[in-house]
Amino acid sequence: MLKFIFTLMCQYMPCEHAEIVTKQAVLETGWLKSDAFVNKCNPFGLMWKGKIQEFESIEQACEEYTKQIYSRYKRGNYYTFLTKIGYAKDPKYIWKLKHINLNYD
Repeated sequence: MLKFIFTLMCQYMPCEHAEIVTKQAVLETGWLKSDAFVNKCNPFGLMWKGKIQEFESIEQACEEYTKQIYSRYKRGNYYTFLTKIGYAKDPKYIWKLKHINLNYD
């Protein structure tokens, strides 16, 4: 499933950013085990008006991430961008992302 998310995100953005976004899916869902992922197809913890958004498919969630988040990215370090837009409240969020070791097998 991680490889599927990564491949989808590579359709919307450069693959080096897609890898970071895939790490976000891992962190946001506890390795794709959270209720938000399993029952709402939301691998990124995307919220709307304070509630977790529900999607019909992973593809739809990836499209929405692109609209809500990636569309605001202009250039530079993607980790810095995530910090600037306040993607997460956890002050260690970027550190955690950087330390996730993805294995697509």
